[in-house]
Amino acid sequence: MGIDYRAAIFVGLPRGEIKNEKIGEMIEGGEIEICPPYYDGTGDNGAIAGFEYAGSRTYEATELQWDPEQVAKLKADFFEKFGQEAKVYLSPYGY
Repeated sequence: MGIDYRAAIFVGLPRGEIKNEKIGEMIEGGEIEICPPYYDGTGDNGAIAGFEYAGSRTYEATELQWDPEQVAKLKADFFEKFGQEAKVYLSPYGY
């Protein structure tokens, strides 16, 4: 078993900042994603919860196509689910 990391850009908030008791159910149900910043992360309060905007699929450099309209849509989707303003995060994604 290897340890894998990749880069990810997420639209959301740290899980500990989200004020919704059903967040665990939403993650398990696939409504939102969780980005653990270290290998085999549990999705604890420091992990970013929200939507992945972009990410690398390998250890090589990945060209980023920035689409402000898509980011705005993801922020609106997050606000609709949680009533909180999402932020954009660049994070390691350990799995």
